[in-house]
Amino acid sequence: MNDILNIALMLVMIVVAPLLTSYVIPYLKKAVENSIGSTNAQFLAEIAQVVADAVSATSQIFVDAHKQDGTFGEYEQREAATMALESCLNSLSPKCKEYINKEYSNLTEFLRNKIEAEVRRQKISYNVLSAEIDEIK
Repeated sequence: MNDILNIALMLVMIVVAPLLTSYVIPYLKKAVENSIGSTNAQFLAEIAQVVADAVSATSQIFVDAHKQDGTFGEYEQREAATMALESCLNSLSPKCKEYINKEYSNLTEFLRNKIEAEVRRQKISYNVLSAEIDEIK
């Protein structure tokens, strides 16, 4: 009786093992890839939001005040960039910082580049909006 069960079990294993390999493993790989892609997208969305918020806040609080006083020069530009960078570093989650360091090697340099790009994007958006308002008037 034991021999019959052993043979039956071996036959089942011979049939099931290839099926598992050909169907289940690719499914699991795809699930892992989707999970990683989703996590990366979450980190990139967090980065974009944190940088945009930091640049907007710095502009509203620091830059606008100095521009009104006529004291916004090179030193103030560097100071504003440093403030935005510190805000980003304080706002990003530890896992997001780890992701940036892993994928882009240098957290600070990565954020500086993102901040500069966001400043430019916001300036262009502001200029376009101002032009449209002037057209309406």
